[in-house]
Amino acid sequence: MYTATVTAQGQITIPIALRRALKLDRAKVIITQTNAGTIEIEPEPDIMSLLGSVKATTSKSISEIVEEEVLKEYKRTEKRLSNTPIIV
Repeated sequence: MYTATVTAQGQITIPIALRRALKLDRAKVIITQTNAGTIEIEPEPDIMSLLGSVKATTSKSISEIVEEEVLKEYKRTEKRLSNTPIIV
C-alpha cells in the first residue's frame, strides 16, 4: 500500500513502484474510475493492442486503418503535450 497527497490543484503523484508496474511514463494516458469508494487507475490501451478487433465490414485494409488510428493518436498526444492546435 502506498500513500499520496492531493494538491490544491487536485493532483496526486503516483508512487514510482506503481508507475513502473503499470509502465506509465510522462506521456502515458491513464483511465480512471471509481469503484466502491476507491479510485481505479489503468493505462489507456495501446492502439496496436486493438489490432484484430476491427470487423471486416470495411473496404480498407488493416494497415490503412492502423495508419489512420496511429495518426489520430499522434495528433491527440501532440495536442495534449503542446497545448497548441494541430492543423493538417
